[in-house]
Amino acid sequence: MSDYISIAVSNTHLSDEKNNNHYSKGIRELTFEDNRGFSTCVRVPDESNSVLCDIFMAYLSSPIFAKYAKGTQTNYASYVIYFFNFLSQYQYTNDQRIPNSVLSEFVQYLKSSNAGSTIIRHSNLFIIKVIKHTALDTDNALDSSHKERFWQYLSKAVKVRSVESNPIKSMSAYFNTGYSDTELIRSLRITCTWILLEHDRQRKLLLDDSKIEAQLALLKTFPVDAPPLNAGRLYAGNIKKLTKNIIKEVKLSQKAYTVLLKSVLKTNDGMLFERVIAGFKHKLGKVLSQDTCQTVIERMFGLGLKAQKAKIVSNIRLPKHIATNQRMVITWMKSLTYRHLIAPSEVEIFAAQCIFASERIQASNQARQTLNDIEFNSDGLQIQHVKDRSKNTYASGIYGHNTLINSALRAYVDSCLSWKQWANNKDGDLLFPYSGSSNTQRRGVIGRYKSSNWSFFELLVTPGTSTNNKLINDVSKNDSEPFIQWLSALIKHNSAVLSKNAEKGCLGLSISMIGQSRNYMESSLTVVEKGSDEPLTSDDPNISSSLRGHNLSTRRRIYDDRAPKKSVDYDFATRVAELMEQDAEKIGQYLKKTKVVNLIEAKRLLGCENVQDDMRAILQEVEADIGLTGEIQNGKETIFVANELTAALLYLRISHINNEIPKLLNDTPSYSKALNAASKRVYLEKVLSRFPSPIVKAGKMLSQTLNVQFESLI
Repeated sequence: MSDYISIAVSNTHLSDEKNNNHYSKGIRELTFEDNRGFSTCVRVPDESNSVLCDIFMAYLSSPIFAKYAKGTQTNYASYVIYFFNFLSQYQYTNDQRIPNSVLSEFVQYLKSSNAGSTIIRHSNLFIIKVIKHTALDTDNALDSSHKERFWQYLSKAVKVRSVESNPIKSMSAYFNTGYSDTELIRSLRITCTWILLEHDRQRKLLLDDSKIEAQLALLKTFPVDAPPLNAGRLYAGNIKKLTKNIIKEVKLSQKAYTVLLKSVLKTNDGMLFERVIAGFKHKLGKVLSQDTCQTVIERMFGLGLKAQKAKIVSNIRLPKHIATNQRMVITWMKSLTYRHLIAPSEVEIFAAQCIFASERIQASNQARQTLNDIEFNSDGLQIQHVKDRSKNTYASGIYGHNTLINSALRAYVDSCLSWKQWANNKDGDLLFPYSGSSNTQRRGVIGRYKSSNWSFFELLVTPGTSTNNKLINDVSKNDSEPFIQWLSALIKHNSAVLSKNAEKGCLGLSISMIGQSRNYMESSLTVVEKGSDEPLTSDDPNISSSLRGHNLSTRRRIYDDRAPKKSVDYDFATRVAELMEQDAEKIGQYLKKTKVVNLIEAKRLLGCENVQDDMRAILQEVEADIGLTGEIQNGKETIFVANELTAALLYLRISHINNEIPKLLNDTPSYSKALNAASKRVYLEKVLSRFPSPIVKAGKMLSQTLNVQFESLI
């Protein structure tokens, strides 16, 4: 069992039984933790004393369950919590009180609780899965009466259909800025590279000051997620009403940030001046000159006044040439902190996530990535990523030496390594070490919710600011403009929504959205399986054979030498064709709900655009129902992915139906089974006719190498 599961067991004599995969009673509580540190606790209801609850606790503590990824474990645990809450609310406290319809009632309970359609479907599937697993398990200690009861539960279970997916749109689809997704992704990568390099420049500029180094040494023993390291708490109100801890934070911050702000003034750097002021609340306008920013910082020490202050003044009077009769009350300093000198800021983390997202590394993969997933070699820099439940590790193309993106990512990794030396916690190895941010921020959604460093992006898109000017001077207007215009449209949209005091409707630039835009780019994406020099493409036979989660050799081995080789009764097919005219409308309706698409379009329809171009990865992501000829059930639609394997399966299925029809003619006097089979054959032939001609030919050739056995239609 993995070390991230903590188990509270009321009976201490269960270990031998559990290790032998035997059924055991007594476990009342289990806790699971995902990669982000969020815990999910499963407790058997206090009043419950049923075997049904016991089998779920036994399954959750089994070696089988321990093999799942952390995120999968917490998801499954949450489904059990729903089920236990249902049992408790309906007072199904023991096996005698639990009706045979318990599984169908559970579905109705979720629907009445306004649970989402995805939660209802997945909860139902998992609960059925565990009960069926237990009923089939011959190694557990359950007697036959309990297993018989479980089969009665399963007989009353209902199937919850998956709802039609709502695919995430690409960047160009949200805001019409006149730029294609290709232009937007290129500009995004250039801009994010500049962000990483610019923040690294600012960091090094301040670290060159020996007083900053000395102050950091003094802060080494302080908590990493509290003032003064992660923010400067410069003012907190009337000291008589403050706790001792807050008073201490203010005093430490005053002392530490006096050193930092004086170092900023010594740099005479307009970008740093603007970064500091952007973190304060003021009414001075969106575009401030370097002189204005410098004056505000100086006034924080009383500079320019008769009496210079030894510490920061948090309530300052602004000079008349800046604002008449205006004061600024400065409580927090978050846009530039000591943490930013030893770790990547939220801005840098988001920029790095955008670059990785443009390589189509999805959010769940990024959440698991560590510093070890960045490889430096003689050729340059390469990024690897892996899905927990997949055995394959994938890598991006190699960013060669002396390229800007290589330099930017190296600087980013260096800041992460610096942070690792400071952070004595489990997040020290994470490639995206956000600081106490919400789940949304940790997944890289910036813009939908305000954050301490969102002010940087507002400066970035505002013409005339030092940040915008430096971006254009360093990168050029043509290269930065597509992404800047799109980001500006995002900020304006959210401002308009928030002005109505309705946060619903706000948008955020997410990893999934960037990945979708990357899908629509004209250029190809280089992705290779680790250990191989060959890129993976959607029409690769080995990828196509993953349709059912198998590789090509496994598929051949499973179905080897099983198919009958009888001749086709073409005379009967002709007779059936005449009869099928009466049922043509019915087949037409089926065909209207059938789509033949390529791999990219299939991912869009299934709402999983950000996964690899790999059928196995897609099927794992959506947990779709797969038919005998590779069709995917997506709500009321049937999707066929046009590739060689699907075409081959269609050929073989049609051939199998033809072989079965003579037997079916003798099975029923009305020929009903034969006619149904012929109807299916016509439908499959129509589907196959929609495939591109080269794929049809390749599929026909492939079908001659496969021996696939389908179940008899009799």
